[in-house]
Amino acid sequence: MSPKSSNWLLLSLSFKKTQPDPNKLINYRPISNLPFLSKTLEKVVSSQLCSFLQENGICEDFQSGFRPYHSTETALIRVTTDLLRSWLYLSTSATGS
Repeated sequence: MSPKSSNWLLLSLSFKKTQPDPNKLINYRPISNLPFLSKTLEKVVSSQLCSFLQENGICEDFQSGFRPYHSTETALIRVTTDLLRSWLYLSTSATGS
Protein backbone atom coordinates (compact mmCIF):
# COMPACT_ATOMS: atom_id res chain seq x y z
CA MET A 1 0.00 0.00 0.00
CA SER A 2 1.40 3.41 -0.88
CA PRO A 3 0.83 6.65 1.03
CA LYS A 4 -2.01 8.91 -0.09
CA SER A 5 0.43 11.64 -1.17
CA SER A 6 2.00 9.40 -3.82
CA ASN A 7 -1.30 8.37 -5.41
CA TRP A 8 -1.32 10.93 -8.20
CA LEU A 9 -0.93 10.67 -11.91
CA LEU A 10 -0.59 13.27 -14.65
CA LEU A 11 -2.61 12.53 -17.75
CA SER A 12 -3.34 14.31 -20.98
CA LEU A 13 -6.30 13.47 -23.12
CA SER A 14 -5.93 12.93 -26.82
CA PHE A 15 -8.49 12.21 -29.54
CA LYS A 16 -8.60 8.65 -30.87
CA LYS A 17 -10.12 9.53 -34.24
CA THR A 18 -9.45 12.20 -36.83
CA GLN A 19 -12.91 13.79 -36.55
CA PRO A 20 -14.20 12.88 -33.11
CA ASP A 21 -17.22 14.12 -31.30
CA PRO A 22 -15.66 16.18 -28.48
CA ASN A 23 -18.74 15.64 -26.29
CA LYS A 24 -18.21 11.86 -26.01
CA LEU A 25 -15.66 10.70 -23.47
CA ILE A 26 -15.10 7.45 -25.37
CA ASN A 27 -13.39 9.42 -28.18
CA TYR A 28 -10.50 10.34 -25.87
CA ARG A 29 -7.54 8.24 -24.78
CA PRO A 30 -5.32 8.99 -21.77
CA ILE A 31 -1.63 9.70 -22.27
CA SER A 32 0.57 9.48 -19.20
CA ASN A 33 3.23 12.13 -18.63
CA LEU A 34 5.14 9.97 -16.15
CA PRO A 35 7.80 8.69 -18.59
CA PHE A 36 8.70 12.30 -19.42
CA LEU A 37 8.83 13.28 -15.75
CA SER A 38 10.85 10.23 -14.72
CA LYS A 39 13.40 10.79 -17.51
CA THR A 40 13.73 14.46 -16.54
CA LEU A 41 14.20 13.58 -12.87
CA GLU A 42 16.71 10.88 -13.81
CA LYS A 43 18.79 13.39 -15.81
CA VAL A 44 18.77 15.93 -12.97
CA VAL A 45 19.80 13.39 -10.32
CA SER A 46 22.47 11.88 -12.59
CA SER A 47 23.93 15.30 -13.34
CA GLN A 48 24.06 16.29 -9.67
CA LEU A 49 25.54 12.95 -8.60
CA CYS A 50 28.24 13.02 -11.29
CA SER A 51 29.16 16.60 -10.39
CA PHE A 52 29.43 15.68 -6.71
CA LEU A 53 31.58 12.63 -7.42
CA GLN A 54 33.96 14.55 -9.70
CA GLU A 55 34.27 17.60 -7.43
CA ASN A 56 35.14 15.41 -4.44
CA GLY A 57 37.51 13.11 -6.33
CA ILE A 58 35.45 10.00 -5.59
CA CYS A 59 35.43 8.65 -9.17
CA GLU A 60 37.87 5.89 -9.95
CA ASP A 61 40.52 6.73 -12.54
CA PHE A 62 39.59 3.71 -14.61
CA GLN A 63 35.83 4.24 -14.39
CA SER A 64 34.53 4.58 -17.95
CA GLY A 65 30.78 4.15 -17.63
CA PHE A 66 28.49 7.03 -16.73
CA ARG A 67 31.18 9.66 -17.14
CA PRO A 68 31.29 12.41 -19.73
CA TYR A 69 33.83 11.81 -22.52
CA HIS A 70 34.36 8.21 -21.35
CA SER A 71 32.89 5.14 -22.97
CA THR A 72 33.60 1.52 -23.68
CA GLU A 73 35.66 2.71 -26.64
CA THR A 74 37.97 4.77 -24.42
CA ALA A 75 38.27 1.83 -22.01
CA LEU A 76 39.13 -0.50 -24.90
CA ILE A 77 41.74 1.94 -26.23
CA ARG A 78 43.31 2.19 -22.77
CA VAL A 79 43.50 -1.61 -22.38
CA THR A 80 44.91 -2.00 -25.90
CA THR A 81 47.51 0.69 -25.25
CA ASP A 82 48.52 -0.91 -21.94
CA LEU A 83 48.88 -4.31 -23.62
CA LEU A 84 50.99 -2.86 -26.44
CA ARG A 85 53.24 -0.99 -24.00
CA SER A 86 53.66 -4.13 -21.92
CA TRP A 87 54.48 -6.18 -25.01
CA LEU A 88 57.00 -3.56 -26.21
CA TYR A 89 58.60 -3.38 -22.76
CA LEU A 90 58.92 -7.15 -22.56
CA SER A 91 60.26 -7.45 -26.12
CA THR A 92 62.89 -4.73 -25.57
CA SER A 93 63.96 -6.08 -22.17
CA ALA A 94 64.27 -9.60 -23.59
CA THR A 95 66.64 -8.42 -26.33
CA GLY A 96 68.67 -6.34 -23.91
CA SER A 97 68.16 -3.06 -25.75
